[in-house]
Amino acid sequence: MQLRQFKRKLAREIGQQHVYILEAHLLILKDRMLLDEVAALITQERANAEWALQQVIQRFRDAFAGLDDPYLREKADDMDDIGSASCTTSSARGRSGSRRFRVG
Repeated sequence: MQLRQFKRKLAREIGQQHVYILEAHLLILKDRMLLDEVAALITQERANAEWALQQVIQRFRDAFAGLDDPYLREKADDMDDIGSASCTTSSARGRSGSRRFRVG
């Protein structure tokens, strides 16, 4: 509900094209490969979700940046935007950026 309201407000205030960018970023965050890699880092490294997400985003970013195709290389910028937004969201919620935590 909150996201829908934000998208309507965004479209009204700065244009529908920005809503499309937001939707594309959300689709990337739902990507099964990305989610599986984040889950694997959390399990294997005993890392928190924010750190694991940042690590995987950086890997994706580096992969896109190394491609020959200019269009696909631009996707590295999208990964930077997603990484920045997720850091901002975590910081706004007051979560720590610590890498590891103890279980048990």
